[in-house]
Amino acid sequence: MSITTETIELTEDVKNQLNEICSQYYEYVQIYKSAETNKSVYNNMLKQLLADNGVTKYTTPEGIRVSVTTSNKPTFYEDQLIPYLKSLGMENLIQTREYVDMEALENAIYHGQINAADLAPFKEDHISTRINCTKPKLLKE
Repeated sequence: MSITTETIELTEDVKNQLNEICSQYYEYVQIYKSAETNKSVYNNMLKQLLADNGVTKYTTPEGIRVSVTTSNKPTFYEDQLIPYLKSLGMENLIQTREYVDMEALENAIYHGQINAADLAPFKEDHISTRINCTKPKLLKE
C-alpha cells in the first residue's frame, strides 16, 4: 500500500493574507473570551448587589437601565409522577413515544442486518465548518 500526499503551494500574496487574517482573528477571539469572562463577572456582581439591596430596577445618571426578573421553570419527576397519575385513573395524561434506538441501529448495520445504503432516503446530513484558533504559549525558563 502506497501513501500519496498532495501539497498545495500558496502564493506569497495568499500566505500574507492568511497570516494577517489569522493574526487578527486570533486577537479578536482573545478579546471575545476576555469580554465574555468580564461580562459574566459583572453580571453576577450586579445581580448580587441588586439582590442584597432589594432593588429590581436601577438607572444610572448616564441613562443605563438595568432590571432583574426572576422566573421559575418547574420540572417534574416523571418517574414518580406517572404512577401517581395512573393511580388517579388519568392515564390519558401519559403518552408513549416511539423513537429509534440509534445504538441498536448502528449495531444492526455493523452486523449486516441492515444495509446502510437503504437508509439514505431517511438521512439528512448537517455539515458545519468550525475554525479553531490557538496560539502556543512560549515556555519561560
